[in-house]
Amino acid sequence: MKAEFFGSMIVFMLACFISVILEYRYLIYAFIIISISALFYNNFIFPFVAGTFLSVYLAKNKNEIPFHTSIALIIFGLYMLGYIIPEKSYAWASAIPDIMKVHTQTLLHTLGSACIIFATMSNQKVFKNLNGKLLRGIGKISFPLYLVHTLVICSLSSYVYIKLSNYGISNTQSLIVVFIVTATTSIALAVPLSRFDDWWVNQVNTITRKLLKEKQLVH
Repeated sequence: MKAEFFGSMIVFMLACFISVILEYRYLIYAFIIISISALFYNNFIFPFVAGTFLSVYLAKNKNEIPFHTSIALIIFGLYMLGYIIPEKSYAWASAIPDIMKVHTQTLLHTLGSACIIFATMSNQKVFKNLNGKLLRGIGKISFPLYLVHTLVICSLSSYVYIKLSNYGISNTQSLIVVFIVTATTSIALAVPLSRFDDWWVNQVNTITRKLLKEKQLVH
C-alpha cells in the first residue's frame, strides 16, 4: 500500500501542476521529463505518472479509433502484461539496453495497461460493451475489495479454516467453505466502502472545482 499511497499523492499533485501551472500546455515535454525522473527514482511511481498524463490526453482528445484497432491494442496490451522474464515469446526484451533492464517489467506492464485503457476509452462500441451494469458494478467495488480482502483472509477466513480443521473437515472441503466465506464477507464490506469512496470523491471534486473557479475569477 506504500506505493499506492505515494502514487495517489503524486497523481493529485500532477493534476494540479498540469491544470493550474501548465494549463494543459507542454504536456509531451512534461511527460518525458517527469516520467523519466519517476522511473529512475522508483519503479512503482512511474505507472501513476503515465496514467495521469494518459487521463489528461483522453480528457482533451475525443477522437475515435476504429473498432479493429481498439481490439488489436487490447490484445497487444494483454500480451505486454504477460511479461515476466525475457524468454520464449518475450525473448526480444533481452535486447533492451542494460541501463533499462531493471525497469523492463514496469515499462512493459505500464505500456500494456495504457494500451488497454486507451483502446477502451477511444472506441464507443468497446466502451459500451464493457460499461454495462454488471461490469461497472464490479469495477466500482474492485478497489474496496482490494483493500478489505487481506484483512478478511487474515481474520475471519483464518478463524473459519482453523475451526473446520479442528472438527476434522477435510482440507478440500474447508478451502471451499473458506473461499465462500472470504468472497461473501469481502464483497459485503466492499460495497459500503465503495459508497463511501463515491461520497469522498464527490467532496474532493466539489472542493477542487471551487478552487479552480476562484482562480479563474481572480485572473
